[in-house]
Amino acid sequence: MTGDRRLPGAGGIAFAAAITLLTACSAAVPSGPLKPSQQAEASHSPDAGLPSGDTALTAGCLLTPAEVEAATGHTLSKPPEGSFGPKGDASCGYDLGGELPIGAFGCHCLSTNGPFDLQGQGTAWLDDLPSGGEDVPGVGDRAYIFNGSTGNDFWAVKGQTGIHISMSYQFLTAEQFTVLANAAFDRIAGGE
Repeated sequence: MTGDRRLPGAGGIAFAAAITLLTACSAAVPSGPLKPSQQAEASHSPDAGLPSGDTALTAGCLLTPAEVEAATGHTLSKPPEGSFGPKGDASCGYDLGGELPIGAFGCHCLSTNGPFDLQGQGTAWLDDLPSGGEDVPGVGDRAYIFNGSTGNDFWAVKGQTGIHISMSYQFLTAEQFTVLANAAFDRIAGGE
């Protein structure tokens, strides 16, 4: 992106998060042939298709399936789906197994976005986030969590890099987000 990198107001953030989750969930389809072990598992379970504990990193994703499964307590229902934006930032959707609440709209997903080049803003990038959340110590230079009605969002800054992790139809604790964000920042620093 060019120009001002500030985030939109609370309504814009909620809308953007919902669009990101819906896009990631609706576009997420397994890519490539299944491994023999996956084929056998897929034939026995409608939600199978990805071995639990997969530590491979999908292009465009900041977290491995094993990291997401450990944080959420759910096995992925399909491989993660990553995509790249025009400025090198990436979006990744991780569809989780488990039942959705009655009347739920969308999917049970964890989503990552970033890394974002903060173009000199550093922690000021977080200044326009919705009120009612809380700062989270122990992640980069500053991190912030916001609990909505159907899930929560987590933003973190380290140097001039920002990341966003969101969860729908489940709530992660600040500690769970901290583990995920630190794994993502370690991966970004390592150039993976």
